[in-house]
Amino acid sequence: MSFSVSKQMSDEYILKTPVILDGIGFHSGKRNVIIVEDNIENDGLYVVQEGKRYKIDPFAVSTEQRTTSIVEGDQIIAMTIEHLLSALHALNIRNLNIVFEEGNEVPILDGSAEGYMQLIESEIELIRREVDVLEVTETVRQVAQGDSSRFVQIEPSDSDVMTIQSTVSYPDSRILKQEYIFKFSCLEDYRREIANARTSFPFTIESEEVIEETKSRLKGAIFTGENKNVNIYSSWNTDKTRHENEVARHKILDFLGDLNVLNIELSPRITIKLFRTGHAINNALARRIATSLLKNGNS
Repeated sequence: MSFSVSKQMSDEYILKTPVILDGIGFHSGKRNVIIVEDNIENDGLYVVQEGKRYKIDPFAVSTEQRTTSIVEGDQIIAMTIEHLLSALHALNIRNLNIVFEEGNEVPILDGSAEGYMQLIESEIELIRREVDVLEVTETVRQVAQGDSSRFVQIEPSDSDVMTIQSTVSYPDSRILKQEYIFKFSCLEDYRREIANARTSFPFTIESEEVIEETKSRLKGAIFTGENKNVNIYSSWNTDKTRHENEVARHKILDFLGDLNVLNIELSPRITIKLFRTGHAINNALARRIATSLLKNGNS
């Protein structure tokens, strides 16, 4: 048994007042408006589309478009939810409705989780109650389909502070290799070290054809200027990044968001290693954890 659930008292937040997120979608380039509101049913995280509630869980996720989406059959219910879910994980908000008023993609804002944090934090209230906490009892490694060199590994630790080690390697790009070790002990750690790390693209081929294909695929991406929402590592874009290892940090942001489809607090007594990870690997691990918990009578 690699995973178990313990009951612990914990500080959790609830949303006192609904928050409106209004902006363009990273993929669609269209305006999207969502209302983030407290889930008075206290039954978890939900997407609400056209009055229907869809529970966020690992088996409702699709990563086919290089993002994390909630789907029902072939229908995309909510796209690009990972950055918002990452912010919710850091804030420890476990009961929430994400209501789509216009569109089906979470606004990208600045390409990080910082904007969601700022908007939501001003409207939250601290409560203390008993919660489920995910415990890791033995080392588990999840590898990428078709490429075992890419992996996420999660293992038990004797420390009371969660450690996440992120490594990215793009030997044919301008990034080459980045590493970052994150000690996650409190909300302030996330806010300071992870929240503002943006999505990045390390081009290995800098042809006009590849660049134009990227622009056409990501219609809401802003590549330059003060409103940019993505880092481009190429000869034609020299804008400064927020961190020298921003790609490695953003992988941690994505991982925490992708794992938050489990909607369970993580024990601090774990160490996580990310090596060239992506949404598909993260979701495969989330499904593996969910399956293990179900087999052992945890839901």
